[in-house]
Amino acid sequence: DVTANRKLENDLRVSEARFRDLTKLSADWFWEQDENYRFTMLSGNLLKHTGVSIESRLGKKRWDIPSLNLSESDWEAHRAVLDARQPFSNFETRRLDRGGRQIWTSVSGMPLFDTAGKFLGYRGVGRDISDRKRAESELLKLNADLEARVAERTVELARSNQELESFSYTVAHDLRAPLRAILGFGGLLLEDHGSRLPADALGNLQRVLASAARMGRMIDDLLQLSQLARRPLSLASVDIAAFSRELIAELAGAEPARSVGVVAPDSLPAAGDASLLKIALQNLLGNAWKFTSGAPQARIEIGEAQTVHGRAFFVRDNGAGFDMAYAGKLFKVFQRLHSSKEFEGTGVGLATVKRIIQRHGGRVWAESAPGLGATFYFTVPTGQLHSPS
Repeated sequence: DVTANRKLENDLRVSEARFRDLTKLSADWFWEQDENYRFTMLSGNLLKHTGVSIESRLGKKRWDIPSLNLSESDWEAHRAVLDARQPFSNFETRRLDRGGRQIWTSVSGMPLFDTAGKFLGYRGVGRDISDRKRAESELLKLNADLEARVAERTVELARSNQELESFSYTVAHDLRAPLRAILGFGGLLLEDHGSRLPADALGNLQRVLASAARMGRMIDDLLQLSQLARRPLSLASVDIAAFSRELIAELAGAEPARSVGVVAPDSLPAAGDASLLKIALQNLLGNAWKFTSGAPQARIEIGEAQTVHGRAFFVRDNGAGFDMAYAGKLFKVFQRLHSSKEFEGTGVGLATVKRIIQRHGGRVWAESAPGLGATFYFTVPTGQLHSPS
């Protein structure tokens, strides 16, 4: 009865046919080596995917074929793996095909043993990775170009910022002398001859002096803004609430006739440069104090809240407020949403706040509506921070 044998033979033919079909469809090729590491079998996909003929490889060892990327020490390391009868994977070589085109291949292999444990050679799979290598090379080249461009632009930007800040600093200093002259001689003229000047002349002189004084404040603010970028941060633990109470007390001392309700927690711990954060709060609280001057029951609140940008501190008032359609102008230099006749100011304070908060790695934004007050939020590191010793 040979039925069982015929079934085994048929199963073997089916299995071999399946293997051949899958081999033809695969993007990989398959290989075998004998105990001396000479190629004894290579599937037809080697020629199909790499342009390398099977005949040029049979009977040869892998290191008999010139490689463009491997040194003798690399081959010695590979042979050590083979001599130890260890499996290997993703062993990459770069060679030339019959047409002189460079091709990259990646091979993986497993050692073969007979039932008695005798070493028979290796069997494995290979793959053409030339497209991937070319893409990696292009990506590395693009990254190098991008890094070079970024470095170049960074240098240009740093140079431009330095020139701009130097220009602002120089201009501001150069403007101080003529301003001092205007204010000095104008003040003398007003003091010595003001009573004898006609009313219209006296009014014009007072407007000149007021404008010169306002320009002086703008120069001071501009100088402070230009110095922020050059000033190194000195990080330490700070208390936003304590700073706020101190600054509110100064504002109240300057205008004792005003009654402003102030709400603040006992403590708002944060981390940052104490003097810079104090300047930022001085501008925010100064604005809140100024814009609540027309409110019947002025109120300023300092606190913290959970926002879409994370935990943030805020300064809130019930003053004049502003239209959010113009919020994009808030933090730009010399941009004001109220006329100088309504509220005094130079238009530099909020730009200073933004510069300080950004230097701390945070962000600042505002929410408001006309007649309903405004809330300014800002983020800086919260909690305790120990300065490096």
